[in-house]
Amino acid sequence: MSNFALVGLGYISQRHIQAIQDTGNKLLMVCDIDESKKKIVSNAIFNSNYIKMAKDPLFKEVDYVVIATPNHLHFLMVIFFLKMGKKVLCEKPLVIDPEHLEILERLPMKKNLSVVLQLRYNPKIDAIKSSEEFKDIFIKVQAYREKEYWDSWKGNPELSGGILMNMGVHYIDLLIHILGEPIEILSSNYSERKAAGIIKFKNGKGTYKIEFLDNPQETVRKININGEEMDLEGATLSLKGDTTQNLHAIVYHNLNNGIPISEARKSLDLINLLKSRRLKTI
Repeated sequence: MSNFALVGLGYISQRHIQAIQDTGNKLLMVCDIDESKKKIVSNAIFNSNYIKMAKDPLFKEVDYVVIATPNHLHFLMVIFFLKMGKKVLCEKPLVIDPEHLEILERLPMKKNLSVVLQLRYNPKIDAIKSSEEFKDIFIKVQAYREKEYWDSWKGNPELSGGILMNMGVHYIDLLIHILGEPIEILSSNYSERKAAGIIKFKNGKGTYKIEFLDNPQETVRKININGEEMDLEGATLSLKGDTTQNLHAIVYHNLNNGIPISEARKSLDLINLLKSRRLKTI
């Protein structure tokens, strides 16, 4: 059993709290600047400042720190807790500034950092990935977000990184995970609420269309592989109607062999090229 501290009690924090419980670990401490969220986790010590949390004597008992804060805060918090000697699990995207990737790569303690990219962990995706046949993949994601979303940090590209960093990183990472090294960007269209493109990879072609809808509609998350369409979820992945899995729990089961910065940065590097609309051989 490992002891955890969780920084950030937003929407995704519930997945982490459940996964920590499901994997037999213990949540010792939580932190959020909004003190009204103290009631969310009654059996963990609450802090409103992560630096003060780290000074609490109880923090010495923490093995892992989970970063689930707004995207623009990830970089500083990751470095802070790594330098405190903790193992760190960071929500996607790891960072939104390409220069921050280079800084993290140079850290001697980077081996203690792993990133949440849970779609990789579905066993059926592993089976698809292991197939040696050429693959043609199309991912379509359409979702409506209410005004509160756009009024929050998620609606500010400087804080979220934009649609591909904040929402699309899972799907770009999945294309890389299945199809291998990106070779050429064939097309890329990018705006605040829509991103679409076609990429040639080592083992196939990946097409994506990710869009925020203007009107309330049912969310669409589909992946089509060689003509076979399956449902795709952001936190779970259900293929052919099977029962969905808590993929965050699988992330926690694999913490000793988590996704390192060298893997996590592949999607971030590609996203930065797609955002710039640079059509090029990579």
